[in-house]
Amino acid sequence: TALRAAVSAARSELFRDEQKAKEGYGSQPARKKNIVGGNN
Repeated sequence: TALRAAVSAARSELFRDEQKAKEGYGSQPARKKNIVGGNN
């Protein structure tokens, strides 16, 4: 359903950010989360 799709999309997004951080792109995921969070 829609909710499940949203949850899985958010999880895959988080997973991608974690993989990036492990590879050494630590600042990129944080910047992305700030943009998604609403221009903090």
